[in-house]
Parts: sequence; structure tokens; C-alpha cells
Amino acid sequence: MAVKIVKPALPDEYLVDNRVYTEERVFRQEQEKIFFASGILSAMKAKSSDLEITLRPCRLGSRLFVCRNSAGGRERAVSGTLAVMVGGTEDAFERARPVLSCIGKDLFHLGPSGTGNVVKLIVQMIYLPYVAAFCEGLALGENMGIAFDKVFSVLIKSSAGQPGFEKRHDHLNANDLTPRFEVDMAVKDLTLACELFAESKQPGHIAGAAREAYHRASNAGFGQSDLTAIRSALLKKS
Repeated sequence: MAVKIVKPALPDEYLVDNRVYTEERVFRQEQEKIFFASGILSAMKAKSSDLEITLRPCRLGSRLFVCRNSAGGRERAVSGTLAVMVGGTEDAFERARPVLSCIGKDLFHLGPSGTGNVVKLIVQMIYLPYVAAFCEGLALGENMGIAFDKVFSVLIKSSAGQPGFEKRHDHLNANDLTPRFEVDMAVKDLTLACELFAESKQPGHIAGAAREAYHRASNAGFGQSDLTAIRSALLKKS
């Protein structure tokens, strides 16, 4: 049976180079094949991460490429209602739509290959600093002697609350650091965001500060823990 869509899972640029660009037979087979690339592998390039044409134009030819990233969390992934950010040609996007619709409710075609990763990085550089600030504030209140539940309740009900963050209450209260998203992954994404800011010659002060906060938590031994480990790293030992 002919394969119409190829979806690799390549965690770093080395594997992209050595398993995609150097494996030219992948591209020599079917002209109509759609090649998905997802995940954020490189910053300046949301380019190398989605096999951007500017990297190795001679290898890519006229095949159809779609860079795909998503947002919405584990629950929306399970229910197939993620927001899906797509970069690629209009033709590739329309041909991939039936597959993308299986994983996402809201599909956004953002432009050429690479734009999906840029917007995903923007999502991360807004959300991850928020989580860091929330956890730092929560820890500050607790370190000043205010009970966890009281501080948390005020934050959630105030302008500091973010929709959906209330569901983290039980995990935070139990100091359950089972990762929904790991601290080291936050460091990686924010590093890529900072590189993107540098490429665009735009300052990224907030992204940089958040990266340092997660980096400190990682150095404290929480690299494989949930994002909220920032709070754990700051709480005074009783």
C-alpha cells in the first residue's frame, strides 16, 4: 500500500540531517507524498525543525512539506481538540487537512513551512513565563507564612489566574511533580525562543528571565519534573 503521508519523530537537528536530508531515497519515492515535521528542533529556523527549504533546497525539490505543532495540553490531545499550527503550501495543507482534523479542532494555516514552529514558540514564550511567575508567587506567599490553599485560591480567582490552571491544585498541594511538561523541555523551548528573538533583533527579556528560572530549577535537580517544580525549588525547608 502506498504511503501518502510521512510523519517522522526526530528529536534533534543531528537526526534531521542524518535521517532525512542524507536519506534521499525518502524523497525519491512518491512525488505526491506529504512529509510532516513536528516538534521544535531549532530556533532560528523553525526552519530546520520543519525541514525548511532554505537549509537544503536541492534535496527537497517540489515535495509537499507541512510543519505541524499543536497546543492545548494532554486532555485536548486525548480528545482530539488541539489547536494545530501549520506551515506549508496551501496545497499541502488542504491535502493534510483530513489527518490534521483527527488531532485538532482548530486548524491554523499560518504561511510557508516554518511559520507553524514560529507561532508555537510564541505560545511557549507566553505560557511558560506565566507558569514560572505563578509558581514563584505561590512559593513567596508560602514562604511568608500564608497557607498554600489561601494563596492559590486568591491567585486563581484574581487577574493572576489562567483558565485551566485550577486543575493543577491537587498536584501542587501534594507536591506531585509527575511531569505534564518537563522543566528541561521548558528550558529547551525558551532557549529556542531567545534565539528567535535574537534573529529578529527584538529583545526577549521575559523569555530570557523565564529560561533562567527554569534553568535554576533544573540545576537544583528538577529537570525531569513538572514545570511547577519551580515552586518546589523555592520553598523553604521546614
